[in-house]
Amino acid sequence: MSSPGGQWLAWGESDQSGSHYSSWVVLRHQSDGSTEKINTSKNEAGPLGFVGQRLVVSNFNGKAWIVQTGTHPTLKLLASSQKNTYFGTDSAGVV
Repeated sequence: MSSPGGQWLAWGESDQSGSHYSSWVVLRHQSDGSTEKINTSKNEAGPLGFVGQRLVVSNFNGKAWIVQTGTHPTLKLLASSQKNTYFGTDSAGVV
């Protein structure tokens, strides 16, 4: 998926070898091609969409996080739903 204006691309990747499973979200900046990998193995989150230029990831347990980029990318909890479903993002947040 891409951010409004196409500044960022994001996608999910996973690797399962034997009994080991890991997953991450890759965030790529279009202007310089730099990428950031955010480990999502613990929460099994995948890209949901962008709020402005900030990526939101979510899982099937009703949690959504906004990605804080930088030297050590982190996830900040944005929303939690008992319905366990998010459909997308808009300029204000998650739907």
